[in-house]
Amino acid sequence: MVFNNISDHVNLPNLKHLHLEGIKFVPNFLVKFLCKHGKTLCSLTLKNGNLIGGLWPDILKLLESFPKLAVLNLHQLAQDDFRTAFPYWGRIECQGSHGQFESWVHVRGPFKYSVDVAEWEDMKEMLGHFQQDLTVMDPNFHFEDHELYFWTH
Repeated sequence: MVFNNISDHVNLPNLKHLHLEGIKFVPNFLVKFLCKHGKTLCSLTLKNGNLIGGLWPDILKLLESFPKLAVLNLHQLAQDDFRTAFPYWGRIECQGSHGQFESWVHVRGPFKYSVDVAEWEDMKEMLGHFQQDLTVMDPNFHFEDHELYFWTH
């Protein structure tokens, strides 16, 4: 696998922002690569990744030790080819009203296949929530999506 070779041979001592997408990860190679850059990494995006032979909560626990990590985006992750979800901590979208309807806010979510930590949030606390919330999907299990309107006046 290409990423295994990258984790063995690539060291970027000033790496601050990392976006990995569409990769099948072997846990020890992912851990090795992340640990090489853990002291400098400020933002991390993992998208459409599949962790083969390991547990995402273990990777999330590892991220707690990265002192500068301030932004995290996880989207459409799988574990041993099974889709994972964050049913209670998934990303939420809010949209204010426009034009003549200025008294409502449209809230959509949580989007169970994506979680984000913004710079102003407590990274360790959010990673703890994600570790507990992460669910490996049974193909027969179904979550309901949520969409709400809140009136502001």
